[in-house]
Amino acid sequence: MSIAHGFRTIGVLGAGQMGLGIAYVASLRAKVPVYLVDKSPVQIQKSLSLMDKLLAKDVSKGKLSEQEAKDARQRITVVPEEQGIEGLKDVDLVVEVSNLNCAGYELTEGGQAATENVNIKMSLFESLAAAVRPDTILATNTSSISITKMAAAAIPKGETAASPKGKASAARVVGLHFFNPVPVMKLVELIPALQTSQETLDRARAFAVACGKEVTASKDVPGFISNALLMPFINEAIMCLEKEIGTRDDIDKTLKLGMNHPMGPLQLADLYVPALGIRRTDDELGEALDWIRVYQSSKFCIKAPAIPSTGLACFWREWWTLAGSVRRAARGSMITKSNNNKCGLSVAVISQCTVQHRT
Repeated sequence: MSIAHGFRTIGVLGAGQMGLGIAYVASLRAKVPVYLVDKSPVQIQKSLSLMDKLLAKDVSKGKLSEQEAKDARQRITVVPEEQGIEGLKDVDLVVEVSNLNCAGYELTEGGQAATENVNIKMSLFESLAAAVRPDTILATNTSSISITKMAAAAIPKGETAASPKGKASAARVVGLHFFNPVPVMKLVELIPALQTSQETLDRARAFAVACGKEVTASKDVPGFISNALLMPFINEAIMCLEKEIGTRDDIDKTLKLGMNHPMGPLQLADLYVPALGIRRTDDELGEALDWIRVYQSSKFCIKAPAIPSTGLACFWREWWTLAGSVRRAARGSMITKSNNNKCGLSVAVISQCTVQHRT
């Protein structure tokens, strides 16, 4: 058992890029055995192959000895597909990752965005709470879903939030928001649910520190600290582009050279794929969006039906598909009409909405 965090074993639910990264730092830095769960054997093999490459790269650079790399790799155990989450019944900590494709929770739209769904997450945490020991900590890597809702889902059937068993089960749920790429990024956001116990917080923090991360604490609000700040930042950059205040490249260059940012906001938005947050905001707030100020759509915008009370309409424009910049790809399909067809939402919506919703 590690003296640093007290976890003898952990489970990582989801073997995509984030899940692999968390498994990597847990096995290498925290030196804790990791049980990796994913429904896709192909994804498992891709992740293990990538981990081997990462370890070999660190060895070649002199960051690790061959023995350290070998030990880290041997700490990773793949849970057989037929076991699913039942294979985590004896671990001390489970970290659920957004791009999971396991235990019968299928992706319907491909990629990470499809699984940032509150109903899927709550159903999953209900199953997890029943599958693992009562003292197992349940952590989620979500960047947008309420930790409090997932904690409520962890209350056993037949129990209430006020009953001793119900209260204890909800108290073990916590947010551990790692950043991509996990082996490189130094930050983890620690987010308590309203029900989370201090013991759970302390142990989760100790685990993140043992993984070599700096930890910041955030209340359980939309976007936490990181995205509550990031979304308005990206939003204003898009507004500048929409109003033709500056070109795409000049907006990015201004922030990179003038403010010492490693990359510009529009380049960052390309990497971040904000449709995930957009969808989550619309699902959560619905008609609460009708007070939001949005710059009038330009002739470049493909308009969608607007909210009747405001005329709020589609805001995104062709900056997604402009050519000539690294990683600029056609992503118009990522910004789609909302589920109830109110409007084609944009980053402008989530940023303003997040600020209002958390006050």
